[in-house]
Amino acid sequence: MNTEYHPSAIQVHRTTKLSVSYTKFVYFMMTLSVIVTSGSNITVVLFAASSLLALIRINTRKFLLKNLFIAFALSILLIINSMVLNISNTNMHELYVYMIRFVCLVILCSMISAEKFFDMYIKILYFVFCVCLFFWGILFILNNTGHVGLLPASIFDHIMMDSTSRFLRLKAFFWEGGVCSIHANIGITYCICKGLKETKKYAIVFLMAVLCSFSSTGFIVLVLQGILYYMKNRNGRYIPKKVFCLVLFAVVMLVVEEATVGVVLGKLVGHGHSFTSRFDDTVLGLLIAKDHMLSGIGVATDTHTVFLDYYYNNGIYKSFQRYFSPDLASSNGLVNCLYKAGIPFTIVYILAIYRQLKYVYGFRVRESLVILMMYVCYFVGEPIMSVPLMLMFFFRMKVRENGNEIRGPLHE
Repeated sequence: MNTEYHPSAIQVHRTTKLSVSYTKFVYFMMTLSVIVTSGSNITVVLFAASSLLALIRINTRKFLLKNLFIAFALSILLIINSMVLNISNTNMHELYVYMIRFVCLVILCSMISAEKFFDMYIKILYFVFCVCLFFWGILFILNNTGHVGLLPASIFDHIMMDSTSRFLRLKAFFWEGGVCSIHANIGITYCICKGLKETKKYAIVFLMAVLCSFSSTGFIVLVLQGILYYMKNRNGRYIPKKVFCLVLFAVVMLVVEEATVGVVLGKLVGHGHSFTSRFDDTVLGLLIAKDHMLSGIGVATDTHTVFLDYYYNNGIYKSFQRYFSPDLASSNGLVNCLYKAGIPFTIVYILAIYRQLKYVYGFRVRESLVILMMYVCYFVGEPIMSVPLMLMFFFRMKVRENGNEIRGPLHE
């Protein structure tokens, strides 16, 4: 028997183990940075720092040349759009933020597969929502018993918001409940595509997050989720019992919500601050897009000045105006893209999402269209078309993990 001692082999084993652990840590940091910079007020510096970690230590990864070309092309278009064809002053800070996002997405998409990214994405969201829902439940009880002051205000501010002074909306660490519901709905889509039997615990938590966010967009997307589930799991012409129960539960919750506070109905028929603000943003943005159809007014420009000009001087807008002050938040992300980047680029953007869903992620045509409708709802409800999680649709994620080709919905 050979009992010779090999210290070099032990050293190699330790080095390999450290390398694997560091790689997982970088995967975690980059995924976390995508989440927090895609719906919260945390600076893009976090995304840049996690990308730098990858560059320093993970030297076995190679950039996909296609991603480098895409980042270069998007940067050139951004510069032309914001500095040559713009009709307002260039916002250099916003220009630099976009450039950092493009470069970081090259690193992210070239080193991690969609399978690995979404697996990490779902686990992080699951942990965050479990923690936030726990505090939401406590604050819901305290708020309804008149003891909300027992907990520090910082917990209240960072986990949920009281937008109507009558109920609590879960928002996690995002800027509002609507963005929270978007991430939760993306998680539900993942669970449906991977199979609810295997992802039941995730699906339940994500569904609770959507319901507790009290987002009208989130509720509408839940209906589309039911359609997607039926298309993925139908065995005959009738709706499965599980889908029927899910839809029935959602309808009951919606009836209860409307009977108590009427938030969704208020948005749809035009009552309340949220609806009127979004209505004004949409009308104003469409009027600007109509006058600048091809190139828009510039993505990285001072759009506030242009908005104020239309707000005070456009007769068409005055005839539609509902809100009492110039709330120029540009809350409609799709319209935001139309008037900033132009109609042609917006169409290319939507087609890029459809192509990724159909060809890269492997969905069938009808499934791709349903999920695309979800994303259009996301964009209409929140200004998120420019966040890293959405810009990823322009890039090609690594398609091999451990040497194996990955195909199928969300790369099963």
